[in-house]
Amino acid sequence: MLNCEYNNLSCFGFYHGYNGKIEDHLLPLSSQLVNAEIKNGGTLLKSARCPAMMTNTGVKQACNTLLKHEIDALIVIGGDGSFHGLLAIKAHWHGQVIGLPGTIDNGPLWL
Repeated sequence: MLNCEYNNLSCFGFYHGYNGKIEDHLLPLSSQLVNAEIKNGGTLLKSARCPAMMTNTGVKQACNTLLKHEIDALIVIGGDGSFHGLLAIKAHWHGQVIGLPGTIDNGPLWL
């Protein structure tokens, strides 16, 4: 967060993972907000499975939200399902993507 603010970049989080992208439910993030919440542990944005991301309609809705807000980079933290969603978005959206493993699965992550 501090690097974003230092470089005059906006940073947003989407509530409930891909659901937030589809439903256009985002939260502007600041170092002040994140620092206030980090001591609590858990997740500020919550997480959720998103069956709609298994459809072209859902993927395109998520991409439209990214375009609407002029988002040029997407960082996804998750496991295999999250990375499959990221690849689906990348097929329809031309921004930069980064996938960070954050899973309790013991199997390999495929990206």
